[in-house]
Amino acid sequence: QENEASLNREVNEKQQAYKALQEHRDHLEEIVKERTAELEVAHDQAMAASNAKSSFLANMSHEIRTPLTAIIGFAETLLDHSVDNKVKLQASETIMRSGRHLLGVINDVLDLSKIEANRLDIEVLPVNLFQLVTDVASVIELQAEGKSLQFEVVYQYPLPAKISTDPTRLKQVLLNILSNAVKFTDHGGVRVEVSYLPDDARIKFAIIDSGIGLKPDQVERLLKGQHTPDLSVAKLIKNPTLL
Repeated sequence: QENEASLNREVNEKQQAYKALQEHRDHLEEIVKERTAELEVAHDQAMAASNAKSSFLANMSHEIRTPLTAIIGFAETLLDHSVDNKVKLQASETIMRSGRHLLGVINDVLDLSKIEANRLDIEVLPVNLFQLVTDVASVIELQAEGKSLQFEVVYQYPLPAKISTDPTRLKQVLLNILSNAVKFTDHGGVRVEVSYLPDDARIKFAIIDSGIGLKPDQVERLLKGQHTPDLSVAKLIKNPTLL
């Protein structure tokens, strides 16, 4: 009887130890599952941040080259002794405006928090519409001349003297589209039409070129799935004075 009781106690102790071991094993498995899930989330976040950086820097490299080309081109104009002082003054002003625009782009590139978040802040300011278009046109004209293309800006009046928009972002949008228009046009020219949409109180920028254009399936995929702000159309300020 004593041996049987001792054996029963031993069996019970082993059963309890096995149960405790099983509970500990189950607990470890739960911890492993949680840690694995956390690692997967961290990996996905790291990949998203890396992709955002690559995409951001690839886009910014284009935005940097465009105003830099204008700065170099107009600096060469200043060195041309056959150019009169009025043209040199205009070249100097264009270099200053392009330099400020370039500085704004570089500040965005250096702001790592914006790169990792894959976002840019939008700053809405009253902007002189004609000056903004002139700044953009001065950059694109150099590119068009380099390919012997015609370039023109057509204002469809009446137009407001000022609009409310982010000048840096709007310039980036226009420079990007126009640079691509020049890039993919070998003959003919590129034209910008600026018009006022009274029903929506908005400005419309139409870019027309004689280049290869886009196929229907490419148009369908264009910007598909991207949540980017509509900067191609700028909101007008209240009660704009039309010219």
